[in-house]
Amino acid sequence: MLTVPRRGRFWYRGARRGAVVATAALLAVSMVAASQTTARSVAVVESTVGANWRGAYDLLVGGEGVLSSAALETGGLVEENFASLGGSGGISADQLAAIGDLAGVEIAAPLAFVGQLETPSYGLLVGASEADGAASDFFSDTRAIEARVKVTAPDGVQTHTLSDSTTVLVTGQADEYPVIGTNSNAVRMDLAASRDSWNVDMTLPGAPALTSGLIAIDPVAERALLGDSGQFLDTLVEFDEQQSLGAEQTTLAGLVDPVAHDYEHVNLANGYQEGPVVPVVVSNAAYPSLQGEVTFTPLDMSGTSITDLVNPDDGRITADGAALVDQAERGAPTTSTVDLTAGLTPFGLPALALALPGATGAPGGAATESVPNLTPALPGAAVRTAPSAQQASTAPEETTTLLTATPQGFTDLNLGVLTQTSNPGLKVEEQAYRQEAESAADPEGVPLYVPVGTYTPGDITGTADSASYVPLGTYSAADVRVVEPGEHDGAVLAPSFSGRGAVLPAPGAITTLGAYAAMRGSGDADVVRVRVADVQGYSPQALDAIGVVAAQISDLGLDVRVVAGSSLDEVGVYLPEYFADGDLGWTTQEWTSLGAAVRVERAQIGATITLLVVALTGVSVLASVVQIAGTGRRRREAVLLSSLGWSRGRIRRWFLTEDVPSLALVVLAGLVAAAMSTTAVARGTSGAAALVYAAVAVAGTYAAARTSTRSPRAATGPARAARTARQVGRRVARAHPASGALSATAVIVLTCGAIAFASVIATAHVAAGTTRIATLVSASVLLPQTILAVGTLLAGAAMFVAGIRAGLLGAGAHHAMLVTTGWTKTALSASVRAQVIASLLPGIVLAVTIGVLLTTRLSSDLWAPLLTLTLSVPTAAALAAAVWAHRYAHTLSTTGAHR
Repeated sequence: MLTVPRRGRFWYRGARRGAVVATAALLAVSMVAASQTTARSVAVVESTVGANWRGAYDLLVGGEGVLSSAALETGGLVEENFASLGGSGGISADQLAAIGDLAGVEIAAPLAFVGQLETPSYGLLVGASEADGAASDFFSDTRAIEARVKVTAPDGVQTHTLSDSTTVLVTGQADEYPVIGTNSNAVRMDLAASRDSWNVDMTLPGAPALTSGLIAIDPVAERALLGDSGQFLDTLVEFDEQQSLGAEQTTLAGLVDPVAHDYEHVNLANGYQEGPVVPVVVSNAAYPSLQGEVTFTPLDMSGTSITDLVNPDDGRITADGAALVDQAERGAPTTSTVDLTAGLTPFGLPALALALPGATGAPGGAATESVPNLTPALPGAAVRTAPSAQQASTAPEETTTLLTATPQGFTDLNLGVLTQTSNPGLKVEEQAYRQEAESAADPEGVPLYVPVGTYTPGDITGTADSASYVPLGTYSAADVRVVEPGEHDGAVLAPSFSGRGAVLPAPGAITTLGAYAAMRGSGDADVVRVRVADVQGYSPQALDAIGVVAAQISDLGLDVRVVAGSSLDEVGVYLPEYFADGDLGWTTQEWTSLGAAVRVERAQIGATITLLVVALTGVSVLASVVQIAGTGRRRREAVLLSSLGWSRGRIRRWFLTEDVPSLALVVLAGLVAAAMSTTAVARGTSGAAALVYAAVAVAGTYAAARTSTRSPRAATGPARAARTARQVGRRVARAHPASGALSATAVIVLTCGAIAFASVIATAHVAAGTTRIATLVSASVLLPQTILAVGTLLAGAAMFVAGIRAGLLGAGAHHAMLVTTGWTKTALSASVRAQVIASLLPGIVLAVTIGVLLTTRLSSDLWAPLLTLTLSVPTAAALAAAVWAHRYAHTLSTTGAHR
């Protein structure tokens, strides 16, 4: 009698369950790898959110209803320059003090919109300066020059011509003195003739009257809010402290540069009494760029005396002189370009001078101080509505919030330009998209504005490109980009002239709330930016602490928005009637999306957990199917063992012993995966996968051990003969249900895994939003999420291959017999193809059904790609199986049945 040693028997019994052990190992590896990948993904989400969830402040506070009404019109988002939402106060000094007294408040930085500073128009100085005027050829010869000054302003998509004037200038010498004359009443002329130096100049039209905003802050709180970036406020802080302590004006004068601002310095030193003293930090780039194009065209006046051209009493060119000028031969023109707003501030006018052709030097001049007029006009809130269907059809992709600006009518841009022009009908307009806000009260007396520093508008804190950046409400104009296909696509719109256009400009000057109160009689703030104390990292506890302070401020009767955890999101704004003859189209800008951090954290962690569940479910199903597939064979073995006298208990123990390696692998992997998991759902999923597998294994053992003494039911008659090769193949498939079940299940797992991955990634992207922090987090978790999905698909592919292979090997004897009976290669190929397709068909039907049901429960935007995926995966599986079957049949027919 042949016997096998006890140790050999154990390994033999384990080897008989090789497929089960292999799938158990696959499940074990999948559990550990998926849990580790999920834990890593969750950690990446939490660390990325934790590093980017908090900006300069946590709460935005406005007057009652101000922020709420604005948020209703903008889809819950807060526009970048939210200072424009106010303008009429709303937060009293008592309420501001109450906010600062709250125990949880670290910084409360108020902001108020005071009004518009109007800088007077100024001109361009042209002329000549000769060190030895009496001997100069410039003055000894009579000259006539046609001067054309064209002032333009680009707005990003078009260039506005603000003025276009032409003036004739004549120069010469009479009675040993220089003479200058013009044909324009609007041109100012000056003569300066000393013993040696001769200077003549005239002022041609230049920059129009320009306006810029004046805002008020608490300089101490603002500097704390800005951190190291707030050093430009140091002098304003000192001035405000001295002023609030009642310091003498002579003391305050010491904080003013006596050279750059001698007018203000002298007035303070002498004790200014006509109105409030208003310290200001001035923007050094307050105005849009204005370009002056100056073209000089010389006129040949040879043989003509200056006295024949100019009336010595008024400096005007006479009628006879004008006739001579008209008849003069024109020379080659020369053109110069001057930046009219370089160095222009609300409190200082630059010196812009050009030399006439032929002159040795330009006329001298120095920058002059300016006292702007404070107008109480304030820019109101922009009016926006939902876009029309036609507008929405061309909206930018990936932009979820879409609005259409409502035109408020064109405003005139060339007010204040010197009016003598060769084109008196020139009219330049800008479309307004903001309402005219209720004007503030006029200031008390005549304020003395005292510049004590400068700042550069833009990214004050250097964090504008970070995911955690929260706009400060002022300091910089919004970045508005054109995304309408066409010639303007990609252009960046410049700040508006009127303050009511598409882009709100940055303020021209910043003063203190104390000075604001002295000007208006009260210092109500429009908004307050609050930073909560003792908040460290991102956590539910941190959000709760911020929420507590928000509730306390709300109890003061104020409107509060939690901006901690927010992020900038792209908004599409359609600009109709931007041009006089049509629309500009779609533009994009970034607004603050509240709650973005919480939204992206929940969406991406939820997506990762979902993929974990899908991955482990798929692999668990495959492993369970392999377990179940062996039940039939075990039942046949149980019948034999029972006939040898074995009890059911002994048979079960025998079978369970064979499954010890696979059960041990899965249980151990489940424990390791649960220990590595960082979420309860992940731990539960790993434990459930191990328990399901163990339950299936034990249930299969008990089912296999239940033998029956009844004989198999006898056939009632001969089976109907198969008429075609395909019918033979389908019968062979029914004879091997275990391998068919494995391959069919693999198709279901592959299809559902692909659908789950695509839908989870897509829906997570939508749920997370398109904010900066969402983009950052989504990019960081894409790799681990892809690994989870690919792991599931690889497991499904492996089981698919194993199922097809097992089916072909199991039917190998049938196929060999068909070859020996003379079947052709074509007939064998058709039979084998029918066999594998028949084994896959239940899986294909179920996969398509499940895919359709899953797809119809998702957003309609995903239907087309997911339905395509639902049909593509089973189709690809069927084609792969058919190709495999064809190659198998070809090989078998070629090598013969002996293989």
